[in-house]
Amino acid sequence: KSISLILAILRNALNYAVYPGQLIQSNPAHYIKVPRSAPKNIIERQIISPRQVADIIEKNPAGTAFHIPILLLYHTGMRVGEVIGRSWSDIDLDKSTITIQRQARYITAKHGHFLCPPKTDASKRTIVISPMLRAALLAWKAQQAKNELRYGDAYVCIYNDAEGRAIKLSKKLTPPPDVQREQLVCTKENGALISVDTLRWKLRREGLNSHSFRHTHATVLIEHGATPKGVAARLGHASTSITQDLYTHNTKKLDEDTAKIFETAVALMQTSHSCRQIADK
Repeated sequence: KSISLILAILRNALNYAVYPGQLIQSNPAHYIKVPRSAPKNIIERQIISPRQVADIIEKNPAGTAFHIPILLLYHTGMRVGEVIGRSWSDIDLDKSTITIQRQARYITAKHGHFLCPPKTDASKRTIVISPMLRAALLAWKAQQAKNELRYGDAYVCIYNDAEGRAIKLSKKLTPPPDVQREQLVCTKENGALISVDTLRWKLRREGLNSHSFRHTHATVLIEHGATPKGVAARLGHASTSITQDLYTHNTKKLDEDTAKIFETAVALMQTSHSCRQIADK
């Protein structure tokens, strides 16, 4: 994607050099193609072990910018854009629920960050959170209030216009009309927005694909007896087939549990057969 974007900019620049610049006769960039076989530095999705989670949280302790985003990814299975797009108005700490009605996206054509509706209607949902995550959110909300007082006029406020564009202004500046302030959950210490790309970059530095948290969340739930329908609803999938095909993996525990189910079924059938033989006699 980056290579294609650079090539598009180069083509436009050289087009201008052809006309009206009249510096060159033709655009050499027109003959450059990005091959389909171009190598891609992709980090594969994986199941994140409890030890890996502990390590990354230790590197990003409570009070730092990436602590809450990482906890939200791991404990809720939300998409990265859904995590970054969360406002405090979406979170009911009394009921321990998070409502997902929108996500954060960078729209290249409009050159800005936007808070917009999620991928599908099924993505709009309300999920229950654990007491541990609730406590972490409470602590972070209090910390954000302290940070705003400490930074004063230098604190960055995020506003949202009618189009959904996220507007970043220091507290001392007067916001434009017809905008409302967004009390975002995932911010830096000075209140600045954490972008989706920044969070993905942070995870890549840890050798993690951001979608691995969704895979891990779904797999752990399935391993411990959650129904596919319940997991699909939590992840925001329209059907259970998506959840089962894409977001759960065969693990040692699932293999062992499957083997135990078969052994139990065989034992029951053998017992039933023996009982019928005794009854016939």
